[in-house]
Amino acid sequence: MWSFMEERHPLANRLALSSLIYLGPAAFLAHVHGKGPAPWSTSTLVGIFTVFSFYLILRLSDELKDIELDSKNFPERPLPSRRVTPWDLQLGLILLFLLTPVLNLGTGIAFLAASGVLVYEFLMYRFFFIPDILRRRPLLNLVAHNPVFALIPLYSILLYAGESHASATTLAWGDIMAFTVMVWMPFLGWEIGRKLREPEAEDPYDIYSPALGHAGAVLCVITAQTISLSVALFLTLKWSLGWIYVSIIAAAFALALAANLRLLIAPSDSSARLKPFTEIFAASVLAAQLIGFGKAML
Repeated sequence: MWSFMEERHPLANRLALSSLIYLGPAAFLAHVHGKGPAPWSTSTLVGIFTVFSFYLILRLSDELKDIELDSKNFPERPLPSRRVTPWDLQLGLILLFLLTPVLNLGTGIAFLAASGVLVYEFLMYRFFFIPDILRRRPLLNLVAHNPVFALIPLYSILLYAGESHASATTLAWGDIMAFTVMVWMPFLGWEIGRKLREPEAEDPYDIYSPALGHAGAVLCVITAQTISLSVALFLTLKWSLGWIYVSIIAAAFALALAANLRLLIAPSDSSARLKPFTEIFAASVLAAQLIGFGKAML
């Protein structure tokens, strides 16, 4: 399992991601609704571990769901190569599904939010009990699965709200929804962009180009990233966040846009590798939240 984690879910990388996905939304809520728990509080540890658990559940679930596909296309991976067994991953899922709600006991609305995310992830694991339909329709499958990346930062906001003793009825839900969309859209762009290939490649891993067309798939990535940047501009103006906040996101957007246009205009094996650019954009959006809102938590 340790070799599995190193290869498929590197601990340092995922802990950094989990920290950003808890602390960024928490800092946003502190900025909007007033100071709450400090970033070194117990609730921060609960939030980071819970977010880490959510992402590890997604990883383990995907490995189990895709075992037949991976056996054909990626036989060297830990599960197809039998370096881990399905039972190893199933046991990990059982432990995480039991531990995560226990960790959130006493957090009020965040307990309900965490339970809601876990239920959603269980439905994802079971392909919403319509696996044949979703496997044949990649766009419907995307619509069904990708919203989990909006629910996870929303959990972070609700945990911080509960620890700040803020009532759900007093929260600025308009701003919260806008913020959630801003953090979510880079993950939508990542999910599509990481699988795109040049049109002639006919790679079975690319499931979106056949459904959307080559140009349509790239334009979907651009649209998702543009929405994220637009919300960042809105928040910058509304909350007077300063030029550094939006400049970080705009610079990453420009880099991602250049990569997207390169694939759109001159598709090739090298230009089709959008994954690192989608990850840079997502990481920049997440990191910018600490710069824009972080002072409110101190």
